[in-house]
Amino acid sequence: MIYKKRNIIIIILGIFIFGSIGFFNYLVDPYGIIHSFPNLLCISDYPRNMYPTVLKLSKKHKYEYLIIGSSATKRFINRSLFNNKNTIYMMTDRFNLSVQIKYLKFILSLHPEIKNIIFPIEYAFYYSPEEKRPLEKPGNKFITTNDIIKLFFSLDTTLNSIKTIVSGSKNISNKNNEQIQCDARYEEHVIFNKKNFIGAYEKVTFPHPNDSELEELKNLIEEKNKKITIIFPPYHALIQTIMEEKLPGKAQNLKQWVVNNFPDSKIIDFAYINNYTAEPIENSINYTDIAHPNGHTNYIFYCALKYPDKFQNKNIFTELSKDNIDEIINIQNEKLKQYSNNNREYIKKFKNYKHKDGIDFVTKNAFVPATCNYYLRNN
Repeated sequence: MIYKKRNIIIIILGIFIFGSIGFFNYLVDPYGIIHSFPNLLCISDYPRNMYPTVLKLSKKHKYEYLIIGSSATKRFINRSLFNNKNTIYMMTDRFNLSVQIKYLKFILSLHPEIKNIIFPIEYAFYYSPEEKRPLEKPGNKFITTNDIIKLFFSLDTTLNSIKTIVSGSKNISNKNNEQIQCDARYEEHVIFNKKNFIGAYEKVTFPHPNDSELEELKNLIEEKNKKITIIFPPYHALIQTIMEEKLPGKAQNLKQWVVNNFPDSKIIDFAYINNYTAEPIENSINYTDIAHPNGHTNYIFYCALKYPDKFQNKNIFTELSKDNIDEIINIQNEKLKQYSNNNREYIKKFKNYKHKDGIDFVTKNAFVPATCNYYLRNN
């Protein structure tokens, strides 16, 4: 009898503690997604294992734009680009094509109201496998028991609730905003550490792609009758040259395929040789490394995306279509050949570089203009 009463007390106490933890996390809402929802939803604000749960909860809000992509997109596009539009920024590291398409289907099932999709094609790493921290597959669009546990009872959520209370911030996501690329922070003069600007070469394998996944993207866009803008990010000239050596013609063939298969879409190409992509990588403030352009507010690539009409004649990007694709590919091939011939020693030095301990850092003095008009006046 005594043991029975003891067991009942233990069960009641366990329920009370468990319930208190859930109620505490509900009140604190450390991720800022239970009591309200942001108009600009940047998925990388949240823990990777929370992505499907966060997206499911986003159903209570309506969005007009969706930007989806991996690390190059994450560094290329920040949230101020569409600061007057309700936008989902589905951008995160190591986000390969097949998983991107799964998430695209998932988000469109949750948000059929989305009208505009921006989909950069990051061909340098596009078909690479997820190496670390693989993303949880999105699954069905309804809240599950697993979602409830993550939201209210997990150790991570409870620790983040405590951190939120201690720090006094509204929620843990807002507190971390300065550390993420989706943030629209601006600094006019800054000295900053740049991620290893040449070590990334060792990770670039350019595996042969599975084109059926691009077919799947095409079929999905047609089925859902959505408007899509496809962007080729401004890869540095070094990575363009190395890829051409390893897979001759692959990048240009990919551009040709996209133009032929998305005839009604806007296709914006930043991935060719120009004054910005060919700038020595160790001096450029526009790159974190050869595969990752810098898209903070008022940097050149940001400005070109933000104000395309003003920058269309600045030789930063070109718009591809069936009418011009053959001519543009010929021009781009010639520019790539010239860069390769004129920079043989520089390319060789780069390819022979071996970085230590995985990452090296270089410090650069960056001047960032107060507005994008600086480039219009001075270039």
